[in-house]
Amino acid sequence: PDWLKFFGHMVKRDSKGVATAIYYPETENDKVTGFKIRSLPKRFSKVGRTGKSSQLSGQFRYRSNNKRIAYVGGENDKVAVWGSLRKYDVHVVSPTTGEGSAADQAAMQYEFFDRYDEIYVGMDGDEKGFEANENIAKVLPADKVKIIRWSDNDPHKLLENDRSHQIVRDFF
Repeated sequence: PDWLKFFGHMVKRDSKGVATAIYYPETENDKVTGFKIRSLPKRFSKVGRTGKSSQLSGQFRYRSNNKRIAYVGGENDKVAVWGSLRKYDVHVVSPTTGEGSAADQAAMQYEFFDRYDEIYVGMDGDEKGFEANENIAKVLPADKVKIIRWSDNDPHKLLENDRSHQIVRDFF
């Protein structure tokens, strides 16, 4: 719960306390403009202004410079990576619209990424994710980009399988 709270994610629960939806805030100029809603297990809707023109998911949390940032495949991956790497002071963001448009969204946030010395890109460990990694690397400062290859399809799955130590290994 603390990891979700850090990023402003809200969980909707039914009368038995079972999670039914997660609300992910989307921002422009660090102000919430809408929410992407994930009805569990995986059906998406929205409320307010959301989409590719939004800041990256989690970007509003990082106003000061840092050495490292990770750009990962989705909001749940972002939370899993941040939680696993928080003692290493790594900033973590994700696209708001999925891996297919992750490069476009990264390009729109070029100045944000350029504040970092090292940019780690780690979309999902499947063919679409590998393609997204390549496309993202083309739009960010080439001398700063490092590609992460996850041991499983994605970091959230690693966390669910109690393998957060592997997220750290894969990252470094």
